[in-house]
Amino acid sequence: MGKNKLICLLKQYWFMVFIVLNTLFLIFNIILVVLGSTVQNILLKFNTILQNPAPVIFPSIIFTGCFGLLSAFIGYIRLWKPMNLIILLHIIGLSIVTFTEIIIATASAVMHDQFYAATNNSLSNAVKLFYVKPHYEIELDQLQTDFKCCGAKSYMDYRKLAVNIPFTCLVGRLVYARGCIDVLSDYIQQCIIVMISLCFIFSIIQGVYLIISILMLTRTIDR
Repeated sequence: MGKNKLICLLKQYWFMVFIVLNTLFLIFNIILVVLGSTVQNILLKFNTILQNPAPVIFPSIIFTGCFGLLSAFIGYIRLWKPMNLIILLHIIGLSIVTFTEIIIATASAVMHDQFYAATNNSLSNAVKLFYVKPHYEIELDQLQTDFKCCGAKSYMDYRKLAVNIPFTCLVGRLVYARGCIDVLSDYIQQCIIVMISLCFIFSIIQGVYLIISILMLTRTIDR
């Protein structure tokens, strides 16, 4: 009788653990999708002047987050309908998400320099075309307003071209000190660091969760 009570308590304990962890995975993947989509949309606003695709981490994170949400929903179904097939689908889905997050985080840790170099070239060219192509002017004005920056490397980019400094660079009589290359690159780098950190932390948690799930599935099949 005591053994049956202990087994019942263990089942209740793991049931609560799975609910808490699965809810964490759900929230985590929502954060990934929202953060990835936000940065992706910001970069798309300046698609003409940047002339280079967004770092691969952002679309990859959006896809992985959506797949992770699906896996989390399957996890909830698994809790109320503990069928081996549903449990297996949940484990496979979460395994794919975990390995993908590790790969994305590892690859993205060494790819920032490529974005910086591409942004350097494209924004330097955009400043030269500021008073030539209206669409460049609109996007660069928006970039300077949103990120409180001026020119590619600094406001001196306009001085060197012997043209007026745009009003979007000015705060009263002052000029934004930093160039848009550094400001935009710092913003992207901060977002990438946050995503990499989240991916690594939750990959560890998901890894432990997967090991426990696989062990419990194995015991269920053996019975």
